[in-house]
Amino acid sequence: MIYKLKVFPNSGESRVINKDSVLNVYVKSKPEKNKANIEVIKLMARYFNTAAEKIKLKALKSRTKYIEIKE
Repeated sequence: MIYKLKVFPNSGESRVINKDSVLNVYVKSKPEKNKANIEVIKLMARYFNTAAEKIKLKALKSRTKYIEIKE
């Protein structure tokens, strides 16, 4: 399944808000050296209660990203 994300790096807390079929993902990490993307994957794994290895992140340099969850 594929989900659309809007990522907000360097936020005060890590959380996920489902808004109009887009997941707004707030992460504490800064968008440098792939740190925010790694935190997004870990947060999505907890949100969907799955392993982080099953999540594939697309559009790594954009704030609008897509994730694919493999089964």
